[in-house]
Parts: sequence; structure tokens; C-alpha cells
Amino acid sequence: MGDSARSSSGWSWWPNMVGGLLWPFLTILLKKVMPMYVAAAVAFAVLFAAAGLVYRVSPPSSEWTLSKWLLGTLVGALACGLFTYLFPWS
Repeated sequence: MGDSARSSSGWSWWPNMVGGLLWPFLTILLKKVMPMYVAAAVAFAVLFAAAGLVYRVSPPSSEWTLSKWLLGTLVGALACGLFTYLFPWS
């Protein structure tokens, strides 16, 4: 089980899992200082940009690039903020 086994497994994407688990908690903390939909978008962008920094050291696949990751983070943060605005948590 060399490097190819690691890259084909889901464990190579562990920073996404950590970001997904921390996202609601960071959103709740940020909600105290900004509107909920902005807090959700900011939390998403911060956590998944941080995951991208981890991937700079160890890319999860051969197709992974930082520019694609940052573009995905921007689109995801906008979608997250929009959905939180349209369907508020409270």
C-alpha cells in the first residue's frame, strides 16, 4: 500500500472533512459580529482556503491545482451565503 493507495482513498481529502465539521461552529461564532449569511460565507471561505493550503504540500490528486481550488472556494462561499440568506437557520 504505497502512495497510490493513499491517493485513491477518501483519506486524501481529510482537510475537507475537517472544514465541513468546523464550518457550523465557526459560522455560529461569526454570527455574533455579522449577519448570518455573511458569517456562513466567510466561514466557508476561510476553512476551505485553509484546506487548499494543506493541499499545496500534499495534493489529493494529479488534477488538483490551487487556482481551481480557490475558484471553487469562491463559488462555494457565494452559494453558501445565498442559501443561508434564502433559508435562514433561525
